[in-house]
Amino acid sequence: MSTSTSPHLTGTRLEFPPGFTWGSATASYQIEGAVAEGGRTPSIWDT
Repeated sequence: MSTSTSPHLTGTRLEFPPGFTWGSATASYQIEGAVAEGGRTPSIWDT
């Protein structure tokens, strides 16, 4: 299956189509962590 939005190899380089937008995400639990640090107490995410 090939579409105009699929990355493709050219030689030894992977290229994305023009206009391709990178994105990323994270969750507060990944950033905050350390349930017992700084006076924090367990939350619903720490169970």
